[in-house]
Amino acid sequence: MAKNQPTRSWKVIFAGSPAYAVPTLTALVGLPQVEVVGVLTQKPKPRGRGQKLQPSAVGAFAESKGLFVLTPASLKRPETQALVTALHADAAVVVAYGKIIPASLLTALPHGWVNAHASLLPRWRGASPIQRALMAGDRETGVTLMQLDAGMDTGPTFASERVKIAAVETSITLADTLATVSAQLLVRNLLPYLEGKAPLSPQPNEGVTLAPLLEKSDGVASFHEPAETLERKIRALQPWPGVNATVNGLTLKILQATVVPGTAASGAVVPNPLGFAIGTAKYLLVPTSVQLPGKKPMSAKAFSLGHPQLFRAR
Repeated sequence: MAKNQPTRSWKVIFAGSPAYAVPTLTALVGLPQVEVVGVLTQKPKPRGRGQKLQPSAVGAFAESKGLFVLTPASLKRPETQALVTALHADAAVVVAYGKIIPASLLTALPHGWVNAHASLLPRWRGASPIQRALMAGDRETGVTLMQLDAGMDTGPTFASERVKIAAVETSITLADTLATVSAQLLVRNLLPYLEGKAPLSPQPNEGVTLAPLLEKSDGVASFHEPAETLERKIRALQPWPGVNATVNGLTLKILQATVVPGTAASGAVVPNPLGFAIGTAKYLLVPTSVQLPGKKPMSAKAFSLGHPQLFRAR
């Protein structure tokens, strides 16, 4: 009987920053045939009351595992690229890193850079696929594994998994689900990809949509939109930027809401058993949880009882 052939070990770089990326890095570290030779992540940022510099979620996890961590301000500098190539990695895995990988680095690794993208490409190419899917009212999304090229999420793909979007899904709950799916999908498909057993497929030209970076202005409520559109935004834009509204001179953040049949002028406030309802282009938006600037969240009922001016005539 022939002796078992030795199993090859693959050297891999991981690039990621937020907590969303930690499950995939955890899975990567747990693969016996993979050695994580370096981690690229965002620089430490001031956080909390004391505004002390704290590493990214990926950086903190990587340091706890004794991994080599790099936090370059940019990957365009020659000295940074020299550090990355000196790791002699076979490939890199990218999950929500937050920085552009220059073309010179994309071609520097023998097996390229693999991105676990939180959408079913080519739908929602860009920085905010989870939020855009919710805002659009998509009924499903997923994770796609692709090989990065010079375009914005335009590279060929080699694996994907679909995920249903629940009616009450928020960007927080959906991100938790997709983070787990990302890790599982990578575990199943990374080694076949590295071994040349996972064929790459060009993305179709049809069905392309873009998911640009979120801006604070995305969270400004317009009651000239339908209530269903606003309710989707409220779920999609958690925790940032949130949906902020000015109602009869009161500025508040709407944390949760529901939609009910009925009509009222756009922006007009009418009584409701849950506190109050707001007229929109179609139906009524009924906030259930709200927050004043600098205050704690409260029920819309408690808010309406404490602010009778909410119901003054416009």
